[in-house]
Amino acid sequence: MAKRPSTEEYMAAFTRCKPAIKGRLKLLLAHHQCQGQVATMTEIAHMVGYKSFEPANLNYGKLARIICEDMGRTPADISSESDRWLATFVRFDKVDSRDHWNLIMYPEVTEAIERLGWRLNV
Repeated sequence: MAKRPSTEEYMAAFTRCKPAIKGRLKLLLAHHQCQGQVATMTEIAHMVGYKSFEPANLNYGKLARIICEDMGRTPADISSESDRWLATFVRFDKVDSRDHWNLIMYPEVTEAIERLGWRLNV
C-alpha cells in the first residue's frame, strides 16, 4: 500500500540533499509559490525562466528522484496513482484533452518547505 512520507521525512531528505538539489530547487519552490500549490508544468517552467515545459519536467523529475531515493523509496511506495518520479511530490489531475496536467503538491511537501523557511528568489 502506498504511503506518503511525513513532513519530517521530507524535511530530513531536503536537508540532506540540499547540495545535490541546489540547481533544481527553484522548480519545487516555484510550485510551492503557486496558489494552492497547484500548477501545470508549463506554468512552473515559465516561473523559473524556461521557455517550455520539457527542461522543467526533466529537472523537476531528477530533483524528485534524488529525494525519493534518499528516503529509500520508489514512486510506487508513495503513490498508487503514478510511477513517475514526480509522484514523490505531487498527485496529477488531468486538465484537458491536450494532455495538460495539474500538479498538486502534497501537504507534507508544502509543510516541509514552509518549516524549512525556503522561499523562491527569482
